[in-house]
Amino acid sequence: MSSTIPSYQQACLAPDALNSAVYLVGGAASVPGQLEVNYVSVANINSPTSRPIGTQLNSKWGSGAAKACFAYPSLGQANSVIKVIQFGRGASYMSYISPTGTIAEPTFFATLEFQSPKLFSWIGSFTGTNFNMFHLYTVTASNVTFSRWSGLRMNFAPEGGSYSEGVTNLYPASPDPLLSVGTYTAATSGTSFGYSIIFDKLGSGQIFTATSSDQAAANNSITLLSLSNPGTVNMNGIKLSANAVSVTMEGTGYILDKAKDSEATVLYSITPGVSASLQAVGIKGSAPAFLPSLSATVLKKQIVIYSAPVGGTPYFNSFDTASLTWGGSNLISKPDPVPNDPSGDDKAIVEKSSNIGAIVGGVVGALVVIALGVFLFVRRRRAQKTHTLPATHTNAHEPPPPPAAGMTQINHGAVPVQGQVFQAQPAYGYQTPLVLDPNAYNQSIGIHSKPEEPIYSYQPPKIFEPYQQQPVAQPPLPSPVRGSYDASAAYPSPTVYASSSASPGPFHTEPEQPQQQLQQQQQFQQQQQFQQQQQQQQQQHQYSPEQGYVRPASTAGSPLGPQFIPRPGQTY
Repeated sequence: MSSTIPSYQQACLAPDALNSAVYLVGGAASVPGQLEVNYVSVANINSPTSRPIGTQLNSKWGSGAAKACFAYPSLGQANSVIKVIQFGRGASYMSYISPTGTIAEPTFFATLEFQSPKLFSWIGSFTGTNFNMFHLYTVTASNVTFSRWSGLRMNFAPEGGSYSEGVTNLYPASPDPLLSVGTYTAATSGTSFGYSIIFDKLGSGQIFTATSSDQAAANNSITLLSLSNPGTVNMNGIKLSANAVSVTMEGTGYILDKAKDSEATVLYSITPGVSASLQAVGIKGSAPAFLPSLSATVLKKQIVIYSAPVGGTPYFNSFDTASLTWGGSNLISKPDPVPNDPSGDDKAIVEKSSNIGAIVGGVVGALVVIALGVFLFVRRRRAQKTHTLPATHTNAHEPPPPPAAGMTQINHGAVPVQGQVFQAQPAYGYQTPLVLDPNAYNQSIGIHSKPEEPIYSYQPPKIFEPYQQQPVAQPPLPSPVRGSYDASAAYPSPTVYASSSASPGPFHTEPEQPQQQLQQQQQFQQQQQFQQQQQQQQQQHQYSPEQGYVRPASTAGSPLGPQFIPRPGQTY
């Protein structure tokens, strides 16, 4: 039985590709702690049908906390689950949801909290081992890498646990990232390859090659996620807003944002395996309004979005990446025109600019004719002066006249001075000083010109040296934990308490035995020292061991004499 589409301000979508439907997950604003799951058929995007399939009442879920949903890695798997993730400080939880709407008890990482779904890149997928791989931004920095970026292997098996590891070899340089999007090539098992793209608030972006493994664990040396080959994104003048939303369609990442001059939704795409350029998607026809609370997912070759206006009726739209058209209700206007493809009102702009160009061309032509006349007149006057003043023996050996203003003389020739550039500027914004000596060295004032630098498209980010190439040898005690599991992997009990202070610690597969051995060794050495001291006292005073352990009657009296030898382990 279908019902109206529920309204959530913080919702997430996950696809059901076998039935042209999506799962809509959100927190009920009227019932604190209630998580709701709805099954929405979008076969007819103009008239979607929704029905509730499950709820869970748990104080961990918050209606105002951001959420993200992901489908089972193998889309053809029957009765596959979806995974829901909640973000925020003190609110980072995960749970799986069955197709029938059963919601498992939420799990968590004791020392890892997720910042935002906008900084949660899908960079790998293993269809044979039930894993999806992510590159994410955390709430706090790691005490091992000192970075807030980490890797995550999400397990979609109900009985398994997810695993996180902060060591990723390289780390994005931006201290204030805005948005991230990932791409991947699905693998069955072993190693998965993808890309992680991070955009900052200054209008630039970085690309990293992401290599992930489904065999990494806390008790082996296999790295969960390794980043390499950093590069820069060609932004093409695009400046993303703080409300932009990203979505991954395997090898291509899409970004939805608000148009610059309207309320319509615009799309950008990037395919790192082909190009490092962020491109505007040429939308044909109208587009839906962009809302900051927009949720998106990929359903086959379509991007499905859910919008819930505050106090209004929520609705669905879909974008066909093949036909480049939007479907659904509430389409408002055409977004910004695609560059180099004038149509409609843009043609009038082009025609107007053509008329202006003709006028400017006429003016320039007239100025050229006038300048030519002046040049011929001046040349004729100079020729007459030269004819009337021939060179004599006296003036033939005089130095030539000084050069005209703006020129300087070198080797009896004139070259331009400051203000004219004849060579390309070096990279990194370096301004070459005016040095006329080709050896680039002025001995009189001791100035060395900067050597010519190769031009790179990217300036490498900060690399935390302990993890750049080789791990630095750690002291034997204590042994740092390289990764951690969520609570479901460490504790079989399905109940996870809401209090963050009562949360169990991360699952450690590395034993703590070296610490215990050290304590036992120290205690044994202390006993030997006491025994040696006891023997010395016996030889000096000829007292028996039992007579040596004399407890004073009062601590307020005279200091203890040489007869008092403390018994090992005894406190006075």
